[in-house]
Amino acid sequence: MRPLTIAIPTYNRAGKVERLLDELTRQIRQDNLQEEIEVLVSDNASTDNTEELTARYQGTDVVVGYIRQPTNLGFDGNLLSLYRRAKTRHIWWMGSDDFPVAGMMKRILEVLKHEDPDMLSGSFRQPHTGKVFNFDSPVFLVSDPRQCIEYLSMQQKISSQVLRRVDLEESELELLEAGRGDGWMHFALAFTVLGRSGAPRLALISDYVGVCDEDYKILDWTPIYYLQMHKAMRHPFVAKSCPELEEKIRTSGYRTAIGLCFAVMTGRFSARSPEDYDRFVRDLDWRPGLLLADPGILLRFAAIKSGAAEHMRPLTRHLMPRLRRTKSVVSSWFKSR
Repeated sequence: MRPLTIAIPTYNRAGKVERLLDELTRQIRQDNLQEEIEVLVSDNASTDNTEELTARYQGTDVVVGYIRQPTNLGFDGNLLSLYRRAKTRHIWWMGSDDFPVAGMMKRILEVLKHEDPDMLSGSFRQPHTGKVFNFDSPVFLVSDPRQCIEYLSMQQKISSQVLRRVDLEESELELLEAGRGDGWMHFALAFTVLGRSGAPRLALISDYVGVCDEDYKILDWTPIYYLQMHKAMRHPFVAKSCPELEEKIRTSGYRTAIGLCFAVMTGRFSARSPEDYDRFVRDLDWRPGLLLADPGILLRFAAIKSGAAEHMRPLTRHLMPRLRRTKSVVSSWFKSR
């Protein structure tokens, strides 16, 4: 049995799936990993030609499996199904709009072989973001449950996570099913696997393990998921070891949702469904304690609620690059002190 599955949940992204499979099969052949890695695509009842395109990669020296869900299970349901259908000891989630960094497949396999962690996570390359982890050692091992949770909550990209596969018990399935629709099934599964272990092992890699494609500024989801992220922190493993994290994530999720809406309305990002963002902004609640404590978020909240953000596009287009450069200079100065 191969030790690792690269698991791809997807819906109506045939072109991106084709491009990703091209890259995966190329890297697997280049590093001679045909006997180490298999690829598994879980198609969430797409209406495009994802099935036809995936079939072109089957029956070769690289194992590419395909699952077609009979109905759309949502992101969480598709992820849970994919996790249960995989057969290897570990699973590396891979968004269909992401890519593994060259050479990282081999690196991850080496870590899995020598450390056999319950979970592995690394930094993810995306414009305007730096490395999430910066450790001196090539692999940083964490066994304290609280630290596992804190480090895991720092890296939210699904394509940065490698998870041990276990046969889920009925009580675990019930807990996971209860969180379907919140958008954080990968966190819930990670907490389940780490909690199952009497001595959890989380392996962290500072280097980038994945990278986004050029469409990272086009959003096909709304910030509602950030408002729901705190629910994943109700998992028994988190509630026992880090009970205050739910409220912390509730606060940061609210701020992130406001910031993302502001970025869309000022043109830094774009939404495939602008009407969904308009509806989200209309329904976004006023939380005076949080807003009054952070003037920057308060101004963004007022701008998106009033519609003023729409008229700030020219201003933010010129100011944001300068602000990012200033932030970088100031940050470098403080680090040198």
